[in-house]
Amino acid sequence: MKQTLLRDERIMVSRSLRKDVENLVPRLRLVRAALAIPADANNLNNNFGADYLVEERIIDKFVKYINNNQTVPAHGLGSKEADTGWFLCFVQHVQYQLSNEMVYISDFQGAGDLLTDS
Repeated sequence: MKQTLLRDERIMVSRSLRKDVENLVPRLRLVRAALAIPADANNLNNNFGADYLVEERIIDKFVKYINNNQTVPAHGLGSKEADTGWFLCFVQHVQYQLSNEMVYISDFQGAGDLLTDS
């Protein structure tokens, strides 16, 4: 679902912008993730009581672009990071509109071209 929301935003941007401006738009993606459920031969019902969300490792400097309680980029971002933050605010708006005002990703953070909302 989340990758679909970002893909839809990318399609909308690509259709709306001139080709010379499109390169200024950040190319971002969400980290790969999987659900890990512990099990062994003696405990097939997973009675361990824990499941784990495992995400792709983010190595570069971690940046919080938008807080959960804000609709603007986080304070103290550098120029390039602030531009990415404003773009992600736009992405939230597009997602909200494309989902008939039902959903959008919040709490954008990450490093480089990788994003997470964990």
